Amino acid sequence: MEQNAKGKTTKKMKNKRRYQSQLFWFTGCETGGFFRPGPLHLKRAEILENIGRHQQSEKNVRACIDSAREAGQGKYQAKSLRFLAYIFQVRGDFKSALKTLEEARGIAKEGGHLTELMQIESYIGNVLNITGDYAGAMDQYREHLVLAEKLDDDNGRAVGLGTIGLLYSHREELDKAREYIERSVAICQKIGDARGEAANIGNLGVILAKQGNMDEAMKHFQKQLELAKRQGTKGVEANALLSIALVHQNKGEAEKSLVQFNRIMEIYQSLGDKVGVSNVHWSMGEASMMMEDYRKALDHFEKQKQLAGDIGYRLGVYQAEIGLARAEAALKNHARAAQQASLAAEAAEDFKSKALLLDAYILLAKILYDSGAVQKASDVIGKGLEIDASNQELHELRQSIAGGG
Repeated sequence: MEQNAKGKTTKKMKNKRRYQSQLFWFTGCETGGFFRPGPLHLKRAEILENIGRHQQSEKNVRACIDSAREAGQGKYQAKSLRFLAYIFQVRGDFKSALKTLEEARGIAKEGGHLTELMQIESYIGNVLNITGDYAGAMDQYREHLVLAEKLDDDNGRAVGLGTIGLLYSHREELDKAREYIERSVAICQKIGDARGEAANIGNLGVILAKQGNMDEAMKHFQKQLELAKRQGTKGVEANALLSIALVHQNKGEAEKSLVQFNRIMEIYQSLGDKVGVSNVHWSMGEASMMMEDYRKALDHFEKQKQLAGDIGYRLGVYQAEIGLARAEAALKNHARAAQQASLAAEAAEDFKSKALLLDAYILLAKILYDSGAVQKASDVIGKGLEIDASNQELHELRQSIAGGG
């Protein structure tokens, strides 16, 4: 954790980490989140349009799985299972997503469908990444890269290098991250993959932002936006606008970030992407928190929670509960803040995500400590340290309790 000369974590540093976290959520969703149309005519857009009707979406995908199985089409059965895993992931049911992907992997391996197997390995990595199993995710991404080399698949190489670079970025190994992502950019340019080039240029911007070079990061995001508009890829355009908004937010220009968020909201609404709309409410809530407009932040987080709940987007519900807890705490409503943080912790336990659970425990411990519930705060700190014994924020809080400060 970054500290100042006195060994304390400053508010600016905390905002920087929150900015990095936000970028990772969205770039992580972009990586591997889009599926190419296949013979069964399953498209990501169709799933997103029906995201509020999960039962119908799941029914359609399961029908495709059954049809492929009856026709003996193992490749398309595995592909359809991958779509089913995507629905589970959106719900936050990572256990079912991984189980489904394992089934798909077995079918792809048995049938020798190496291209589909390569995509499945990468997607397993994405799910492990979200749940905080970074070592497992890295193994999967490297397996993807091995298969890409075996197939002599430049597109597969570009995706594999890019995902490994993103993971290194999240682990703060920024030199390695830049090396892998730049290699991915070079391949994308070689094969004319303009969309991949745009995504990776944005990812290089993320690295520059993490290094504190916001001006250079902004140049990369502007270039990504230009490429996305030229290609007409609305999803990448929204990601670029999001990154630009977060740079403004990190520089304390919350009003400028809100303008960008409104544009992003329009894009997601035009795409029928309710998950995207939910996420933008979260970002607008964060911007309102920076402007110290805590009641406006509550309004955005409440809208996010309601929308995410309506469409079964459990990760969105978790994010909203974290946001509501922070906003209530800022308003000194400690009891409501602790309740929201506790709900977030319960959701994280249900996800089986150590990373999300640790974030919820840190927030809950701080809220309890600030409210004077020192023993309860100490108990939560203990739970958090069981997950990450080296977490500095929890150790600092424990020292404050011990010193009576």
